[in-house]
Amino acid sequence: GRDGNTSDMFTVEGLNDRQLGRIARNPSFVADYNHLVSSTSPAGQDPNAWEFEMINRLKKDPSQFKKRPIREYLEY
Repeated sequence: GRDGNTSDMFTVEGLNDRQLGRIARNPSFVADYNHLVSSTSPAGQDPNAWEFEMINRLKKDPSQFKKRPIREYLEY
């Protein structure tokens, strides 16, 4: 139970969890990165699991998300 509005040392380009969640839900982001999870995995079947998985991946290894600047997904 962390506050999603509070940034921590694991931020991506200064984005907090709430902003990362918005990015993960963005249809363009989903289209760009849906290949990262199996359609039979929980993250491939449940939007909430997808969001949780992508936030964790963005924090752990942002280098795998290079199709466009990550902040672009907040503009839609």
